[in-house]
Amino acid sequence: MTEGSGTVYIIQHVDFEGPGIIPDLLEEAGYPWQIRRVFDGQALPESPELAKSSGLILMGGPMNVDQTETYPWLTQEMILVRRAIQEHLPVLGICLGAQIIAASLGAEVQPMEEPEIGWFPVSGYLWGQMKEQQVLHWHGQRFSIASGAINLVQSKACREQAFRLGSKVLGLQFHLEVDRQGLESMISHSQGDLNASGSWIQSPDQIRDGYAKWASSCRDQLGRVLNGLFPVKQRLYTRGWG
Repeated sequence: MTEGSGTVYIIQHVDFEGPGIIPDLLEEAGYPWQIRRVFDGQALPESPELAKSSGLILMGGPMNVDQTETYPWLTQEMILVRRAIQEHLPVLGICLGAQIIAASLGAEVQPMEEPEIGWFPVSGYLWGQMKEQQVLHWHGQRFSIASGAINLVQSKACREQAFRLGSKVLGLQFHLEVDRQGLESMISHSQGDLNASGSWIQSPDQIRDGYAKWASSCRDQLGRVLNGLFPVKQRLYTRGWG
């Protein structure tokens, strides 16, 4: 969608982890959006762009937050996140994006004992009631909870699956946004992850089966999340909204 006042900037870190269904939901809610592909050399939003925006959405990626020499944009992105928070703008981070927010707030991000890849249940509360839900995981790092933030969601493999700071900053370690094409892209680019041994690593077929079962409920949950973070111009999801 064409960039304009009130744009939501989506920061994409690798070509095979795109925004999935997020642009569709933003458009349905009446928001202009623009993807900034930092892996392709595109610049992060400058201060004037950020000031006129409706907020940031940070996508996932296989890199770690401490690989700043290899990926200089990581440092720049953390500065951008802190600036957005200071300006009271909504910020949503997914997987690596959540880890970037956590690191920006001074929290530790470190390796897990075992990666978590596939569809496993999480329990907790986001916006709307979520007692337990199957979601897609694809991570080998975990964040700690920054000072002032609240731990919202847990899984058996990882106690810190989502955090909230105030009403406008949310980090999700798991993926609600993936569409069918994005799922296949992640599978094809992550064979090393899938071939590793571990108690929390599913096969490609198991991951595809999980998508068929639970993608719809993830879309509903993502709709509630987006409606909670961004001022809603057209309310789409009302059930479970708290």
